[in-house]
This record gives sequence, structure tokens and C-alpha cells, in this order.
Amino acid sequence: MKIISLLAIVVCLFSGNIYAQVEPLYKNAKVINLGKEFNSPAMDYAPYISADGTMFFVSDRTGSQLTKEGIPSHDIWITSQKPNQDTAFFTPFNPDPPLKNGKIRLNTILHEGAACISLDKKRLYFTGCNRIDGNGDCDIYVANISFKKDSLIIENVVNIGRNVNSYYWDSQPSISPDNLRLYFTSNRPNDEFGRGFNIWYSDYDTLTDEWQAAKTLPKEINTEEVENSPHIAADNSTLFFASDGHKPNYGKTDYYYSRSDSKGNWSKPVNLGKPINTEDAERFICSNITGNTLYFSSTRIDIPGYQGGYDIFAATVPNLLDDVNIVSWQQSDDGDVEITISNNNTTIRTYRMGWSTTGRHSFIWDGKDMNHNRVTTGEYSYEVTVSGVKDTQSVLILK
Repeated sequence: MKIISLLAIVVCLFSGNIYAQVEPLYKNAKVINLGKEFNSPAMDYAPYISADGTMFFVSDRTGSQLTKEGIPSHDIWITSQKPNQDTAFFTPFNPDPPLKNGKIRLNTILHEGAACISLDKKRLYFTGCNRIDGNGDCDIYVANISFKKDSLIIENVVNIGRNVNSYYWDSQPSISPDNLRLYFTSNRPNDEFGRGFNIWYSDYDTLTDEWQAAKTLPKEINTEEVENSPHIAADNSTLFFASDGHKPNYGKTDYYYSRSDSKGNWSKPVNLGKPINTEDAERFICSNITGNTLYFSSTRIDIPGYQGGYDIFAATVPNLLDDVNIVSWQQSDDGDVEITISNNNTTIRTYRMGWSTTGRHSFIWDGKDMNHNRVTTGEYSYEVTVSGVKDTQSVLILK
């Protein structure tokens, strides 16, 4: 595990107000605006990037569904990274262009919000607002998805249910890499933090195939002020989020991270510092699978390329995630994918990933065998086959 230390906190008094001056965690981070090929003069926010570099985000740019008043609604948009580039993307597209075949599968004339996808790219969790099957203002939905060339196939869109959703505002989902915990933001009342925006979670019961009753994260994360924009990273222990209730703080809501231990205890949140945080409100953050690039939305104008409203930015940073065991491959043909992990020619575990398309893909091995027992540290090999044909073979080190 990499240990990050906060070097100094100096509290200064100016005109009766207290400002916390933070030694920046990422003071050498390179922050860029993703530019006019990505951002628009409208609102572009809530980025979420998959293991293979597919980016989902929300925008009310031209090309979104039109509301009854004839103005663009907030829709979910998609783009993907250019080959071998973490901060360059192709032109985004709307997976549900207005009135495509007269059928709307994901985006509606109402507003959609923040989304995330499972590590295997088979399920999309997203925010839908004011829908006929909703419980409150906004609810969390889930859909089965698959990719075929440059299109997204969306099936079985359903409300995730009342164990997660409430009669209030529920949004900003983030699914854990093992698909067993869903983090999200809600303003429902609770006894510990009152009625404000806090981060909640629900655990998935594999025996009943149901999400369990949602709970708030503890006081190490939540305060009586605002906490939102949760993102659980690929190591399944580092949680990024935004808050104006933790100190030190640069202004309004800042980005922080906290890490959980093996017993589920959360560490004291650490402010990401400048140049990532500003004096304005920061909202929505995610990391790529390796943890060396952060994507976030902001209204800041100090970085060249500002297009208007919220823009999406990228920051190249030192990796602070726990070590993860990444199986990656460049798939040359569409087909059914199978991953075999072995040690000294003995099969440790086999994953049948299902149908997958041409392109770059990644998968995280949890370090367990077929009986779900943790294996010893050391060198392991993995082999990827596509429709029975060997595609990739490589080595990974389990730490």
C-alpha cells in the first residue's frame, strides 16, 4: 500500500474568517481541460471512465433529447479514449439520439444524471429523474448493456428498487469492482446527519439476489454539511468524494479521498489540494483503473480551453491506489472471452466473460482461487482466449 502524508496544515486568520492552507497532495499534478472536441458551451459533467477507456458523462448539449419546452435535457453521453492516450478522446455521441426509430431506451425528455458501469461492462447504473416508475425526484436505475462497434445496446432498464431509492433525491451511483456494493448520494433524512446531502451505500445479497436496505457511510465520511459525488476506485478501498464539511477546505465543496481497511473502517479524509481543488464548488470525480489519471468537472476558467458551464478536466497524478491485479488485453476480433489464471501450469481460476468486442479491455483479479480463497503472493500467468482462440498471454505479480 502506498502511504500519502499530508505535510502541513497552516491555519491563518484574515478579517475574522479562518482559511485552511493545505500542502497540496497533488501539487505537481498536470490539469488540462479536455477541450472543445470533448466539452461544449453547455453543461458537461459527471464523468465516469471504464477499465477500457469508455467515458460516460452527462450533458445538455445540442443533440440531447428535447424537453416539452423545446430545450435540451440532461442526457448521458459516451466517448472513448484515443489509442494509448489517457487525456485525448474521440467526439462524444448520444446513445439515444432524439426520436431514434421512435424508441427511447436510456435518455428521455426528462433529465438523466450521473452514471457508472460495472467492471465487466455488462451493467449500467444511472440516474433518472421524474420517471413514471420513480419513487422520488430522482432514482437510480440499472440496465443491461453491451457494445457493438460504435453503438451501445441497452436492454432491461429497471428501477433498482426501494431498498436503494427513497421518496427523496437519490443519484450519483458508483458500483464497486466486485459488483457487491453500490455507493450513491441522497438527501433523505437520517438520524445522525439530519437532512442534507450525504453518501449512502447498499450491499448486494447474492443469496436473495437483492440490494439490501441502504445505510449512510459513517461520520469519518459524512458530516452535517454536504457530501456527494462518491467514486469507489478499482482497488475497492479508495473512495473519492466531494465535501464542504471536512477541513481543511479551499472554499466550497472540495475533492477528498478516504481509504477503508480490511474491517471496513474508513480513514480520515485527505483533501486532494491544488491544482485540482479551487475556491469554487467541485463536483463529480473518478479515476481510471490504474489510478494515475483523475477526471472531474468544474466551472474553473484558470485552465486554457474553457467552453462554458461545467467542463470536464483530467489530471495526471501519482497513483495513490492500493495495488490491483490488472489483467489487460487488446482484442483483435469479436467473440466469447475466457480468462484463465494459472501458477506453474496449474489452473487457479477461470472467468467466462461472455461476448466482447474488438478493442482494449481490462479486468481485475481479486487474488482468489475458484473456491474464493486468497492465494499466496507471487508470480501468476494469465491467458485470454476469444472464441477458443488464444489471444493474449502474459504475467502478473500478486502482491
